[in-house]
Amino acid sequence: MSDKRKQIIDAAVRLFHRDGFWNTSTASVAKEAGIAAGTLFNYFATKSDLIDQVYIALKQDLATAVAVDFPRDAGIERQTRELWSRFFRWHLERPTEAALMKQLKISELVSRDVVALQNENFAFALELIRRGIEEGNLADLPLDYIAAFTEASLEAAIAHARQTGVEPQNSAAVEDMAFAVYWRAISR
Repeated sequence: MSDKRKQIIDAAVRLFHRDGFWNTSTASVAKEAGIAAGTLFNYFATKSDLIDQVYIALKQDLATAVAVDFPRDAGIERQTRELWSRFFRWHLERPTEAALMKQLKISELVSRDVVALQNENFAFALELIRRGIEEGNLADLPLDYIAAFTEASLEAAIAHARQTGVEPQNSAAVEDMAFAVYWRAISR
């Protein structure tokens, strides 16, 4: 990604989070990025394109944080714990990005093709759950149910950590407690 493109995306993340998508003009994004208003359109054809690219950048950052040196040869519990921990820490360490990604997801402003493409970055997580069910390590529940339960459990743990003022570097106790509850719920 070019420096200018990254500059624009970073500015859009800040403004979309602070002011909302609807209240943020492309001119204000250009100003925040320190470029001329017309220059933005050399990188993003429309505001919708900019929104899609912001979502892609956020999801790719999360995917990188989750996938780097992932212990793919470990057992199901260790892999699940590692996946849980990486999602949990990314959300605590990047509250602005995490909140914006959630807003974008529920806003339906991101194109369906982009959402589907970005979900492919996390296909290995669904495969991990599927394999755990097949091998009898996880409860015999529908895959989409366990995936939704995982997301809801992570959101609850992240919300608890934030509400109690837990800093990312001191989050191990909350992470351990939340994962233990989650694991008891889905494992056999």
